[in-house]
Amino acid sequence: PLIYGNYIGSTRSGANLGNQIGVQLAAGADAVEIGHRASGYGNVICHNITDGVLSASTSASVLLKSNLIGVLPNGTRARNKGDGIETSAGTITVGDPTSVRTNNIVGSIGQKSIRQTGGTLEMAGVNFVSGDCLMTGGTFDMNGSALVVSGDINPTGATFTIGTLSTITLDGAALQTLTGITNFEYLHYRGTSYFPLGTYNITEGLIVERGAVTAPGVTVTFNHKSIVQVGSIAGMKAVLSMDGATFTTPIPGTHRHTMDIMSGGDLHCAQGSQFASLSAGGLVFWTGSRMASNTSLSNKSAQFRHVTFDNIPAAGKGLDLSALTAGDTNAFAKNLMEIRLI
Repeated sequence: PLIYGNYIGSTRSGANLGNQIGVQLAAGADAVEIGHRASGYGNVICHNITDGVLSASTSASVLLKSNLIGVLPNGTRARNKGDGIETSAGTITVGDPTSVRTNNIVGSIGQKSIRQTGGTLEMAGVNFVSGDCLMTGGTFDMNGSALVVSGDINPTGATFTIGTLSTITLDGAALQTLTGITNFEYLHYRGTSYFPLGTYNITEGLIVERGAVTAPGVTVTFNHKSIVQVGSIAGMKAVLSMDGATFTTPIPGTHRHTMDIMSGGDLHCAQGSQFASLSAGGLVFWTGSRMASNTSLSNKSAQFRHVTFDNIPAAGKGLDLSALTAGDTNAFAKNLMEIRLI
């Protein structure tokens, strides 16, 4: 069955007509498509007494596409009083990789935007989630998609898989945490967050566009050609504080990375940080690495050891410090053990 183009729990003007549950799928529900990629064919699921979507379906063919769950088309919050999406079995594909239209999921205060106790949630395309995601069972598969979340993500008890070129973006106004996730493709910050103590692997990039990210004492391993970006073209204040952290790479001296501290950015590595592998060769930053004006790289007592900025002549400077003041340059050089431009 196809369920699309409906207001479920709400009138077109946003008045409350809440049901007990917005959309409920029983165990035998099969080949269900909720929403559609065509313009105007998604569902608005709001004001319901419990969950927006509650699924116990054991089917592998349930699709959620282009729905507004807990929010009206004009952006006004009209929360369901339970979870945005709750699932316990089967496979639900959330989103559509072939469409720019997406699901926008808002959970109730005190509840979850996404709650998974079993089954498989397979993300696709781009999904916006306002609130927390809690997975206590089953498999949560990013599948190369983009997930923009304003709350916490906690997959403890579930299997969390990334997929090639997937992006997790944290953009909440309050402090956000990632619990139980250690492997990322792109990790993108637009808010305030921190890394719990541990070891993390980042394949493609760590980007702090705005806000403050604190990662004290962690170890971050970057794969070949990964990016570290702090700040943005817009110049909004962005801080990546890696006090006591270690940045490393699987093949020191061989893997190439790009460090881009853009306008408004501050990379802070104090209290014994090691911005390189302790192995010979260290981190090598690719051509185009730079520090723009209005940035800082605070490395009080940090060890910037064996850091190489690789320069391909046709592509310009390996490290562009031309916009820095003398004080900024001195801060970068303090305690530096070795830097090479090649």
